[in-house]
Amino acid sequence: MLICDCECTGSDLQVCTSKNLTCCTKKVEERYQVAARRDIQNFIQMSSSSLKFLISRNVAAFQERGLSSFQIYHYTLI
Repeated sequence: MLICDCECTGSDLQVCTSKNLTCCTKKVEERYQVAARRDIQNFIQMSSSSLKFLISRNVAAFQERGLSSFQIYHYTLI
């Protein structure tokens, strides 16, 4: 359970700041931060997996086009 039963000033908190009393403690705040980091990492991994797939699927075409462009440029300089 992430929410506590006490009302604290929260003066030692960094994220759950409030001018009024708060039910958040340092320990609860740390748990929220760990959960948020995990959620963000999972989201980034899921989002980047489709990009990785597209790149790996098209890497041969990219390399071929890049090499062709380089060869054309190189021959125009000669």
